[in-house]
Amino acid sequence: MVGSSRSGSMAMRPTLPTSICWLQVSREVWSAGEHPCPYDDWSRAAAAESDEFRVVRANTRTVTATDSSGEERKLPANDVVVLKKFGEPAYPALKPQGRIARSETKPYHSVINGENFHALQLLRYLYRGQVDCIYIDPPYNTGDRDWQYNNRYIDEKDRWRHSKWLSFMEKRLVLAKDLLREDGVLIVTIDEHEVHHLGVLLEQVFPGRLLQTITIVMNPKGTGKINFARVNEYALFCLPKTTESVVTGLPEQEADMLTGKRHVEHVDQQDEDDEAEAADEGVVTDEEEVTAEEIADEAPLPFPREDLHLWELRHARRRGGESSYRHQRPNQFYPLYVDPEAGRVVGTGEALPLDREPSFEPVDGLVPLWPIDKEGNQRCWRYIPESMQKKIDGGFVVLGQASADGKSWTVNYWVPKTQRKKYKTVWWSTSHDAGTHGTSMLHKLLGDRTAFPFPKSLYAVRDTLLTVVRDRPNALILDFFAGSGTTLHATALINALDGGSRRCILVSNNEVAAKTSDRLLRAGHLPGDEEYEKHGIFWKATRPRVEAAITGRRDGKPIDGAYQGIDRSFADGFEENVEFYDLVYLDRDSVRDGAEFAAVEPSLWLAAGGVGSRPSSSDRTFRLPRGQQLRRALRPQGLPPVPHPAEGQPAGDAPLSGHRLRIELQPDASQAPRRPDHLDALPRLPGQLPDQHPGGVPMRFTLLPFQETTVGELVSEIRYSMDEVERGGRDQAVVLVAPTGAGKTVMAAAALENLLFGDGQSVGEDDELTVVWLSDLPNVNEQTMQKIETASERFTGRLIRIDNDFRGDELAAGNVYFLNTQKLGANTNLVSPGDDRDASIWEILTRTIRRNPAKFLLIIDEAHRGMERSNGASDEAATIVQRFVLGFSEMPQVPIVVGISATPERFDAVLASTNRTRRQATSPVAAVRASGLLKDRIVVWRPEHGLEHSDMTLLQRAAQTLLDYQVRWSRHTAQHGTRPVRPVMVVQVEDKTATSISATDLEQAIEAIEEVTGPLSPDAYAHSFGDAPAAINLTSRRLRYLRPADIDADPEVTIVFFKTSLSTGWDCPRAEVIMSFRGAQDDTLIAQLVGRLVRTPLARRIESDDALNGVALYLPKPRSTDESGRVSVP
Repeated sequence: MVGSSRSGSMAMRPTLPTSICWLQVSREVWSAGEHPCPYDDWSRAAAAESDEFRVVRANTRTVTATDSSGEERKLPANDVVVLKKFGEPAYPALKPQGRIARSETKPYHSVINGENFHALQLLRYLYRGQVDCIYIDPPYNTGDRDWQYNNRYIDEKDRWRHSKWLSFMEKRLVLAKDLLREDGVLIVTIDEHEVHHLGVLLEQVFPGRLLQTITIVMNPKGTGKINFARVNEYALFCLPKTTESVVTGLPEQEADMLTGKRHVEHVDQQDEDDEAEAADEGVVTDEEEVTAEEIADEAPLPFPREDLHLWELRHARRRGGESSYRHQRPNQFYPLYVDPEAGRVVGTGEALPLDREPSFEPVDGLVPLWPIDKEGNQRCWRYIPESMQKKIDGGFVVLGQASADGKSWTVNYWVPKTQRKKYKTVWWSTSHDAGTHGTSMLHKLLGDRTAFPFPKSLYAVRDTLLTVVRDRPNALILDFFAGSGTTLHATALINALDGGSRRCILVSNNEVAAKTSDRLLRAGHLPGDEEYEKHGIFWKATRPRVEAAITGRRDGKPIDGAYQGIDRSFADGFEENVEFYDLVYLDRDSVRDGAEFAAVEPSLWLAAGGVGSRPSSSDRTFRLPRGQQLRRALRPQGLPPVPHPAEGQPAGDAPLSGHRLRIELQPDASQAPRRPDHLDALPRLPGQLPDQHPGGVPMRFTLLPFQETTVGELVSEIRYSMDEVERGGRDQAVVLVAPTGAGKTVMAAAALENLLFGDGQSVGEDDELTVVWLSDLPNVNEQTMQKIETASERFTGRLIRIDNDFRGDELAAGNVYFLNTQKLGANTNLVSPGDDRDASIWEILTRTIRRNPAKFLLIIDEAHRGMERSNGASDEAATIVQRFVLGFSEMPQVPIVVGISATPERFDAVLASTNRTRRQATSPVAAVRASGLLKDRIVVWRPEHGLEHSDMTLLQRAAQTLLDYQVRWSRHTAQHGTRPVRPVMVVQVEDKTATSISATDLEQAIEAIEEVTGPLSPDAYAHSFGDAPAAINLTSRRLRYLRPADIDADPEVTIVFFKTSLSTGWDCPRAEVIMSFRGAQDDTLIAQLVGRLVRTPLARRIESDDALNGVALYLPKPRSTDESGRVSVP
């Protein structure tokens, strides 16, 4: 098998704790339904599955095309359909196809007929981060031609069927991931054919989540398989990793029915399980200490005494193993003050800083009680001081049992008793029988037993959804493998049970069953014909089932039967609203010309809540429900082309025979959102960046379309993070991922401008926000400050460098502070108070964070640096920069961290050891490249396997390449009148030795270069050694020092020697050739090094000389080779 790879990626995929490899098979295609044009790939609809053609000529009646052998054939135009690959531009929209309205107040459910991949792309624009529960029942890949890949039914003879299924699923799961809320849950039902592959795939796509497998008995009689009669299938739950359960319990009676508890031994075991569960939750049990009844006899109660049976006591000190210690929750380590005479808790103290020890001395006769366990571990209380004080004032906090010396007590608090039981992982309920409550029920609803094979039991789907949405009456539920529509039916049933207003979105294609398709094709009915399409899933099962379930009618007549667990007959239907849609593809030029507003309106209406009547194209105002914010602004004049993930194997993946490895980085137009001509046709939505910033002061840099999109995502993610922290939720991490050369600093500056000064529309200036920009290289900070000042004059006076003489108690709000980790070492001035400084930088930062945790933003530039983790590393910070992410004894972890990197794998590894919620804003590589900022290809030179080449020989080859670039750029400047470009060659040398500045002989290197170039002026050479920032006197010459930030603007420099300082945070589009003497062992470092090469000097492609769209990398010491001699280059 071959591990999956992505075309155009410059960084190797990191090694995951658990991963799965499969062949990324031929690109998935879809039928576009367009009129064919020359050079389209198409398939003849009525022909055998293998008949695909490439168009040579076409008119309205006849198509001339070549088949796979190159033979030219003429075909009737009506017999062919256009095939497009996933990755080509698509402009999806929703076309209404009828509705059912039975409620004046409830929102509309949506049922979409179309390809689910593109539907997910569209839904990601509309509902990003808003879906509570995704429930899908994908093809089980049984080998019985039960699903299609590339318009072909997959059977057991297909040797790649598992790889095709994994490729098919991965594309859709990656999109679905962005739709889930922070506390959202993905549920996938599956059987034994793919359950194990699916489990590992989910771990790979959702690395920060928990997986739980539920076994559901759906066929008590058993299937007629060899050896065993299978009675079950599986539901895989992909859950957020939180300290509190997102799966709500269920009433005891329902729990008994769900698990099929029928025997006495089950009851006994349940009692034991309940006791263990109570201990985990902190419930006070009879054996431990004073009981609720005993306390009720001695102390006043905060509720009527007759309601005692509805309340229970919980321990006020956190007792679990996760997030219960002082360093994990420093704000919850404080004293409770006890009046020993009155036997009650009277108040709280303030949270104690981590660097101070608790005092046990009485205060005004009150005894301080700290959350320290009997082993002496410093734990924390369950609430912050303010919340605990409210409970004390309300009489909910009571003293429990005293210690033997009478100096300490346990502290308890009253909470309502839970009436819920935890779900078990094996469900055995007669209501889950797929025969009785699936197939037979569907027959009652539709009058056709052949409408859909193996439908789920309605009650099995209901019970599965209830695990997540029981206490979410307004939940948004998505099923993009809708099948017979059971999920929407179950949603309506749940709403009827509790009066909720949950919404369901169904997506189903109109695939025709394999045997039916064969029969129809033999009869001459083609895909697209009405006779063919009416046998598809959507028209035969999905839509008719939804219509019958909601209206209670079939062919105008009431449907016989009644639901279980609710006093409702099938004929009653449900008071719900549903709208049906076709997923259609808009014409690109019409979208760009602003002629498709009416086609986009249904999408906007759904994004705004889908309540009431849908506006017509003359009504341009969309009002959002109170408290609702669109997750991401739709672009004016319609949707941008949806970005598809790059697919297929990159060029250069084949075995190599010579010295050259050519990596083609082909532009992908689908990754480059197009900027429409007119910007005011649509109403501006919350979160959309204005074209002119507040006060009429525009950004001095005009953002490219992909940058605008990324900035919008970044601002939204940061605002969501602030809201979550303000609500007391988990700490947050936002990762800005963009390739080197994409303008990450400019994008970050635009985002900060939006956050600090508002968007000029719905969001005003934020005068409480404090930003710290952290880097581990001083020159990077300097360069960043210059870029931000250049990008926007609104930052004038707001950019402050934290130097050794910095003073103050806190950082002032409204400013951006630049801090360098090299100033935070153990013996530096900033980290310790002195005669002229009252507080260390750690104390200053801690005070600023505590002032308003939701308004303190840490930006880590080049976030992969300083994130190294040794094998078996603990959760403690290994470097200074990690202290900000993980916290340490002198400062808590920063609640909101923004990491900026082209290669975030190391940063992600550190985040994985925290309890943070990870969010991401991304600039796709292809979008950046299509903008003209990045080169098309990198030519990697390395020694042929088995041959030895002198490093100096390859250096001379690199020098020859530099001369070639000089000639080409000089010719281009003369012909086109562009500004001159002076190519630079950077030479990465080895570290210093005991006797030399570098293990590489610099004198010999210069001699080797000048044997090719001829003598160069003294100023043509420079070095950027971070460990020797001064001129170096060699035997024959003086090698001047240049800061990395000054290289691009230096008019004389041609050759630059460096060690590692250029691998990060350096901008020099003139760098056309790199020669490395170092045997790099780290994927991230190599990727960052390569990133120095990919910028285009003129910020656009050169059409007149394609060689200028490529760069050269010489690696005489490849990182690794396999037995075939391949070199692994990120």
